[in-house]
Amino acid sequence: MKSFALITVPRIGIVFLIGIVLVLASCQQVANTLPANPTLSVPTSTLIPSIISVPTVTPTFPPPPKSPTLTASPIPSLAFAPPLTRLPTEAPEMIDGRVGYRPIRTPVAPQPTRASVRLFKDSDLYIHLPPQVDQRQPLRVLFVLHGMGARGDAFAQSLIADADRNNWVIVAPTMAFQDYMQPALVVEDDLKISQMLIDTLEVLPTRLNLKLNRRVLVYGFSRGAQLAHRFALLHPERVSTVATMAAGSYTLPVEYPKGDNVNPLPFPYGVGDFKKNLGHPLDTTNFCKVSFWIAVGERDNHPGDVPRAFDPYVGQNRIDRARAFANALSGLGMDARLMIFPNTGHEITNEMRKGAIQFLREGDLKLNSN
Repeated sequence: MKSFALITVPRIGIVFLIGIVLVLASCQQVANTLPANPTLSVPTSTLIPSIISVPTVTPTFPPPPKSPTLTASPIPSLAFAPPLTRLPTEAPEMIDGRVGYRPIRTPVAPQPTRASVRLFKDSDLYIHLPPQVDQRQPLRVLFVLHGMGARGDAFAQSLIADADRNNWVIVAPTMAFQDYMQPALVVEDDLKISQMLIDTLEVLPTRLNLKLNRRVLVYGFSRGAQLAHRFALLHPERVSTVATMAAGSYTLPVEYPKGDNVNPLPFPYGVGDFKKNLGHPLDTTNFCKVSFWIAVGERDNHPGDVPRAFDPYVGQNRIDRARAFANALSGLGMDARLMIFPNTGHEITNEMRKGAIQFLREGDLKLNSN
């Protein structure tokens, strides 16, 4: 007896096969109804576009934080005085017999707050600063005092190189002296100008924005030499060293003339009326600290060149008077050096100038070392 293997097909599979047969039969029927070359017509609306138009979207970003508003702080202006002799004027001119440039002047200070303050006009005060100014160190002022009929700016030119080497500030006023032959006018001028020099010293540190030593150096010739030593008598607390050349008259640092203890010797011959007219006697303590260099030319000895009213107290010519003043200072124990230059008239020679500068330098160094 032959055995047969019975293949069992799941019911689901039979259904699937029947479905495939029906689909194939349907497709054959449709194919038989189509033309040989069919034209496919598809509605345009169903075509997929070649370029897809996407709406433009503008991105929105949060605004950047505002930059802080920068307020420009003003640059502080340095109040250094300009290098006054470095800039020329528009045209050269004659200065001391040579063609040169007139130094540019600077105002001294703003209007003073005290009514009693008296200052030189801007055009009458020449100031020269050393080229290398160190604001950390106080500078020394050198007063440069001219003679009759001269000008401060022109008179100071020969001292600029020395002042620069020694780090000095030159202050050279132009002064309209009255008749030096009349003692009353000498008193009027020297009291007024001395006060103007003091008031100028008071405002200079602020005006120049510099530290300045309280005690100054003084350099004077002829009528300026008279003013130089009288300034030291009137304000000795502000003076360190004085170089005088060819003064025509001197004020002795004494209250009474020699051999007379009754009649005070008034200014400008002596200081016997200081207390009465100035409110205080001569400040001997400070005056004796001042050093003096007293120079005169050997041929500068004509009696007609000097006022006669001083004859009884200091002699009849510039040489005798320089010697009398030096002796009076030495009598007080002061540092006083008398220099008589041979073959020299009423002038400042190079030797005189060098000697004066050397003496002023010694005084400056001595003061700085204390």
